[in-house]
Amino acid sequence: MRPIKFRAWDGKKMYRNLSRLDLNKDGAVEPCYWPKGAENETKLGCTHKNCNLKPYYQTVQLIQFTGLKDKNNKEIYEGDIVDVPDHILYVVGFRKGAFVFQTGDPIKNRLEEFGGEVIGNIYENKELLKEQINEIKHK
Repeated sequence: MRPIKFRAWDGKKMYRNLSRLDLNKDGAVEPCYWPKGAENETKLGCTHKNCNLKPYYQTVQLIQFTGLKDKNNKEIYEGDIVDVPDHILYVVGFRKGAFVFQTGDPIKNRLEEFGGEVIGNIYENKELLKEQINEIKHK
């Protein structure tokens, strides 16, 4: 069974060390983030006063861990851009209960067959996909 982990994107910054997810009184998810090793992680609950995401909690996009790692042992999350040996960049998504590349191929099968390396994500590195589109147009 894979570990359940998340990252969060607030539109400006990626939070990679979510310590917990709380539901507010309206049922909306409030991710809480502390820097690694922070002493207050176990002492404080996620409230507007102590949660580092407080200004953005309503607009945070949660990004789920696939349970898989790339050839460099880096964790692979939804939205990651993976370079496989065919030199085509694939984006990881979640559809019909499975983690897949945008082509619909199950990510696990493709990685086991060809390997791959996470080189960025669609939130912080959109330019990687633009570069690939430009290369295809100029071939």
